[in-house]
Amino acid sequence: MQSGDPPTLDSSATSLTSPTTRSSPLSRKTSVSSQTETDIPIAQTNPASDSVLEVQHSVGMMHESLNALEQILQNLAEGQNSGLLADNGQLNEIEEIHKDLTAIQKNQVDGTEEIELLMKNFLDQKAVEKIEEQVNQEIQRDMDKLVKEEVQAYLQSAISSELQEELLQRKKELDEAHCELHNSYVKVYPESSNILEGAHVGFLCGPNVV
Repeated sequence: MQSGDPPTLDSSATSLTSPTTRSSPLSRKTSVSSQTETDIPIAQTNPASDSVLEVQHSVGMMHESLNALEQILQNLAEGQNSGLLADNGQLNEIEEIHKDLTAIQKNQVDGTEEIELLMKNFLDQKAVEKIEEQVNQEIQRDMDKLVKEEVQAYLQSAISSELQEELLQRKKELDEAHCELHNSYVKVYPESSNILEGAHVGFLCGPNVV
């Protein structure tokens, strides 16, 4: 290479993906230049969520691309320090690339914060839906109990005392008839008495038993 020719970049240095080094998607810091570092907040969400995994993968790919671009700038800066780059146009181009890279870095931080906020809102919405479901179930149970109590109170108030006494009397007569039928059956079929007594039935009803 002649001294007047611009330096050429090796293809391995200009590649946007590093063949030997991969940055972790959960990396907390990404260096903008050899002198500065910028914190990259990563959304702390449920690792089991597919959406979160996709976001982390995308952020990791962006980190790799930014690291590759940073390596290119570092190589160019080293060439500049070695006196290999004398063209002011090339120096200005390097500065523009560095500014663009810094802007991309800032947009990535803003995008990550926005994703974190969206995921938080999503999880909050799921929690609210769960609480609403539990509240609705409690209300339904309370409503069933309340309706039953109201119906019972209405029937008691709607039926007159005379009618209530008549219903009780009819119930008493029905119970007495049932006892008489039972005792008559035991008298007619005494051999079944042992079976009935074994079943705790026998002569359990008297003429005056309700």
